[in-house]
Amino acid sequence: MAGPKPLSIEDKELRGNPGKRALPPVAERVQQKLLFTMPPAPDYLGEYGTREWNRTGPELVRMKMLGASDLPAFESYCMNIELMIQARFSIRDEGMTVIGHRGRVRNPAIAAFGQASTAIRGFVSEFGLSPSARSRIRIPTDDVDVLKELMGDDEPDDFTETI
Repeated sequence: MAGPKPLSIEDKELRGNPGKRALPPVAERVQQKLLFTMPPAPDYLGEYGTREWNRTGPELVRMKMLGASDLPAFESYCMNIELMIQARFSIRDEGMTVIGHRGRVRNPAIAAFGQASTAIRGFVSEFGLSPSARSRIRIPTDDVDVLKELMGDDEPDDFTETI
């Protein structure tokens, strides 16, 4: 029997640790290695999966919501986008039924479309890609300018506009 998804440690701290169970110290928590740039899409994703990778991935990176360990799940999301669109094209081109070895049968692309759609719904929730999912996500904030930290640059740029 499925219940609500478990809260993250950060959410438990924000809500006052409703279960009152001991939380691991900050030093012992697994830290996600966030991505600063989106890697290129794998070659096998296909046209529509690659489009989704290039459309959504950089936005998740910008919002600091995609880490290196998230890439396999994000790849699966993009692969399911590809499958769903290809299935839709098959249904459009061949119709709801196709000729099988015993005559007309339901187009197998209908099942593929449904399975890909269901998988996408789960990934959308995990990555915060729907309005309801975004309302449950805390986007990490930090006071450090990541680019300056990476470059070791503490001086303002010449092209920085001062007001």
